[in-house]
Amino acid sequence: MVSASGCFAVVDVDRFHTVDAGPVTSAIRNPFGAYLDLKLSLVGMTPHVSQLFEYRIIDASNLIQSRGVVNPLGGVDVTVNAPLSIPKENGPFHLDFYADVNGSGGYDGLAA
Repeated sequence: MVSASGCFAVVDVDRFHTVDAGPVTSAIRNPFGAYLDLKLSLVGMTPHVSQLFEYRIIDASNLIQSRGVVNPLGGVDVTVNAPLSIPKENGPFHLDFYADVNGSGGYDGLAA
């Protein structure tokens, strides 16, 4: 569980799973078998319902591996399903996310 300013997100790590790439028929394996799914449940997001929400999956080299935008967030409790969004290599990974509180259309850093 991650908490911030009365809002919190819960990452259901039990929902990460591999995608069955099927039988290997050549020396090149199906690239989709090298990724995991993400299910992100956001609960109690009342102040952010009408705001842009963005999440990013960041790898061990601090590179963005995938990102998603929900604009507007649209509900107090929202579940974001992102299939094949986390590579199996270059972990560990961390999740960055924000709601665009000031309406600038992007992340402006932390308020003082």
